[in-house]
Amino acid sequence: MNITSTSGKKGFVLVHDEQILLDVRYTNWFSNKAFADIGPTYIEVKPKGFWGKIFNIYKNGIEKGKIDFNWRGPMTLTFNDEWDIERIFILKPKGVLKKQFELTDEKENIIFVVNPSFDWRRFKQNFDLVEIRENYHENTLMELVFYVGYAIKVYFAKQSAAAAA
Repeated sequence: MNITSTSGKKGFVLVHDEQILLDVRYTNWFSNKAFADIGPTYIEVKPKGFWGKIFNIYKNGIEKGKIDFNWRGPMTLTFNDEWDIERIFILKPKGVLKKQFELTDEKENIIFVVNPSFDWRRFKQNFDLVEIRENYHENTLMELVFYVGYAIKVYFAKQSAAAAA
């Protein structure tokens, strides 16, 4: 499985065996508002405040979770799954020269690992999903991929903005 950046409006798709499983789009190029359809559920992520530390998750227009950034450490993903059970996941950046991200649940079990790869010919950031934990509900996994892809893109955007300053 891999996450591939799409052209225009900085969106991305989840591809498995050359089939698109998830298509995440942004409202416009400069916006941090992203949306996707996962089954019958319309999911949207929007920034909460001016500083971009917290991003709210909406399912069918109702707030159901958040992505909380800690720039010195892990990011926290909290959301209610389709059974309305609150789920908490931690996204940890690993490595110095070659970044890698681990998504774990609250019991420190690894859900999957994300390896970023930059395509210099197309000038796009792509991600490979490895070590995917088995027996995860498909819709929950799709939601996690959406939130993780979104969080990593925001993470890289904030890092490059800080480096440019």
